[in-house]
Amino acid sequence: MSEAGKLLTVAQAAELSACSTKTLRRAIDAGQLQACRLGQGAKSDRIHPNDLEAWWALSRVVVP
Repeated sequence: MSEAGKLLTVAQAAELSACSTKTLRRAIDAGQLQACRLGQGAKSDRIHPNDLEAWWALSRVVVP
């Protein structure tokens, strides 16, 4: 990851993971992927790159 301290939107994380946003939302809802909500709606969810990498390791995602 280029900037380890920058939070990613769910769409950005999905693009990096080569999966859909629904896949990431399911992982967040199941407690497998950590996300923080900056506002009131789901569109304000942000994912830390380290948490995304931990989810990749947990789910055995092959990053393109």
